Amino acid sequence: MQKRFAVVLILALGLLAASGASQPAKALTACDFIDQATAQQILGLPVKAQPKTNGPNPIGQTTCFYEPTDDSLMRFVQISFTFPPEKMRAHMSADKLYDNSRQMVDSAEDISGIGDKAFWGGTGMKMGAGLTVLKGQYMFNVMIAVGDEAKSKALSMDLAKKIAAKLE
Repeated sequence: MQKRFAVVLILALGLLAASGASQPAKALTACDFIDQATAQQILGLPVKAQPKTNGPNPIGQTTCFYEPTDDSLMRFVQISFTFPPEKMRAHMSADKLYDNSRQMVDSAEDISGIGDKAFWGGTGMKMGAGLTVLKGQYMFNVMIAVGDEAKSKALSMDLAKKIAAKLE
């Protein structure tokens, strides 16, 4: 009886290992949505090989920041990406997090056609700047600075559409 149980247990463990169920899926981070070549194309400038990264923070947000190799230029591409609630913030949905973010930006402009909801918070180093998008249980922000607000907005919208499509 014990021998039969051992054989069944070994077979079950082998099937479990073969199915990959014992290995959790890699959590997405902001840098999964951009690479050096894409950042260079967006900025039209050479960028540093390694992005500055951060996170996850207490609300599950990671960031990926590319900057030019010329430190005298105030140009950059930054993506902030927030995990779904079950990963980090059990008591706040992405929808609620988005709404809270939207309320903090007085001059926010609602943007249609990207994700479930989106708003543009302008450019600059200020609270709510960039394009914030809600897509399902994910919230992300794209902030691109190229020295011209209209162009920064258009580039941010283009990149945000690509990110939202990857979250389908």
